Amino acid sequence: MRYYHRSSFFPLVIILMTLVLGAFMFLTLGRGETQTSVQEEASGAIDAQAYRKELLSLAATFQTDIASAPDDLTKLVVAQRALENLLSLRVPPEFKEPHLRFALILTRIQNTLTSGDRDIASALADLQTLRESL
Repeated sequence: MRYYHRSSFFPLVIILMTLVLGAFMFLTLGRGETQTSVQEEASGAIDAQAYRKELLSLAATFQTDIASAPDDLTKLVVAQRALENLLSLRVPPEFKEPHLRFALILTRIQNTLTSGDRDIASALADLQTLRESL
C-alpha cells in the first residue's frame, strides 16, 4: 500500500508568523530605547540646590509631623508618607548618599514602629545629624 502524503501550508504559516513576530519585536524594542533617551535628554540636569532645599523641607516637615503625632500608628503613617515623597524626588549625583541615608532612616523608623520596641529616638537623632550635614 502506498501512502499518499498530502502537502500543507502549515510549516509555511509557522515560519511566516515567526518572521512577522521577530520584525514586530525589533521595531517595538528599537522605538522604546529612542523614546527613553529623548525623555532623559529633555528633562535635563537636576538642580542640586533645588534638591537640597526640597530635601531639607521634607525633613523639617517630617520632624514637625512626627513630633505632633499623638500615637504610633499616626507616626507610622507620617513615616510612610515621608518615604513616598522622598522616593518621588529626582536625585542629583552628589546627593545620592544623603538621599539613601534619609530613606534608610525612614525605613528604620517604620520597622521600629511596627516592632515591639517602638523607640525612634535614635533614628530621629540620626535624621537631625543628617539635616545638619546638608
